[in-house]
Amino acid sequence: MSVTVVTTETFKTQVLESPLPVIIDFWAEWCGPCRAISPAMEQLSARRADVRICKINVDEEPALAQAFRVQSIPLVVGMKGQTVVAADVGWRGAAALEDLVNRTVAATPEAMAPAEPREVDVLALKAAVEGGATVVDVRNPDEHATGHVPGAILLPLPDLEARHGELAAHKGKDVYIICRSGARSARAAAFLAGVGHKPINVAGGTMAWVAQGYPTQTPG
Repeated sequence: MSVTVVTTETFKTQVLESPLPVIIDFWAEWCGPCRAISPAMEQLSARRADVRICKINVDEEPALAQAFRVQSIPLVVGMKGQTVVAADVGWRGAAALEDLVNRTVAATPEAMAPAEPREVDVLALKAAVEGGATVVDVRNPDEHATGHVPGAILLPLPDLEARHGELAAHKGKDVYIICRSGARSARAAAFLAGVGHKPINVAGGTMAWVAQGYPTQTPG
């Protein structure tokens, strides 16, 4: 089976209605790592009859790129049914690509269920922090440096797709996502839910935390 080129017009029939799990390579002509991943995708399509291998040019199909929140390429996404069940950013080698395919094929109905990130206020966050919860701050470094929830991991939203692997040790556990007001953290929580995490958005963000008089931490 050859690699299928997907467009906005064919996305429904080739991806959403596919009887097989679908692996999508988001790429562009100018992207060097995309050219590196292309032969591996071709080999997969010839060798694996249990998946459909597709590619989407982000420059030619901006609506699809936006729908999948593509910020960095190559982005390889695994879909089963109509749900993203696996995603990797960058070219990590043939073994990592094979692992993504295997994870997609093995995804259970529970893993496929659309994830709706939970949301809590800072009162609940304070209790969770006192219990040792993991907090991820998705603000920019300069904002984080002015004061953050004690122990919060800095992972700026623009870097999240490329660096979400740094949170691998926290998969399967509640992770509290915070920003300044709750808007960026909501976007981050939606992305992390789509790649298998259990994020909890913090409504009101750091502003609400500070307004309650809760302690903050600064570098050094």
